[in-house]
Amino acid sequence: ELMNHLPAADFQITPILLLGSPGIGKTAFAIALSKIMGLPFKKLNGVEPSFTLTGSHPTWTKAAPGMMLEQLAATGCAAPLFLVDEIDKPSGERYPIVSALLELLEPENATEFKDEFFQISFNARHAIWLLTANTTTGVSHPLLSRMAVFDIPPPGIEQRKRIINAEFKKLCDRSGFNVKTTDCEITFLAERLDLDLRKITR
Repeated sequence: ELMNHLPAADFQITPILLLGSPGIGKTAFAIALSKIMGLPFKKLNGVEPSFTLTGSHPTWTKAAPGMMLEQLAATGCAAPLFLVDEIDKPSGERYPIVSALLELLEPENATEFKDEFFQISFNARHAIWLLTANTTTGVSHPLLSRMAVFDIPPPGIEQRKRIINAEFKKLCDRSGFNVKTTDCEITFLAERLDLDLRKITR
């Protein structure tokens, strides 16, 4: 709300980390948020290399511009919404995406963010960042310090029943086939706390 009263040049939404168990709806929330806000949306995985965002130097094999510059250029929107999924997973990359995120999530550094392919710097500070993780264990402290962390508790039995019913409705709508279920069956699935919601949907 305060951002509405500041000059456009000062627009900056604190990056958000959605923390919660698998299948809880973190990714679905990010997609829904981008639609509600009417913003361009791009999803990438936390295991991707840093040059996914920064681009790679023209001397490299298969060199290409970074997603950050491509998204700004293609959409003409200074504040696209990026979702970085499962940032807590180890990437195994020599150039982990975290190194690029540390720049992009710091407003002063993001103002002069460099694309390695075009060798130009540009203002990327207005981009909106959502990151997801199951735990903070695999997330570096410098990255955590740049984000507002929202710990999402697992849904209770009644919430799980509503979610499962909604998933059944989606499956029926997509398939055109009415899958009949009873309240007992839905309750049985909802009470299977050993299964996360993603497994139940499958």
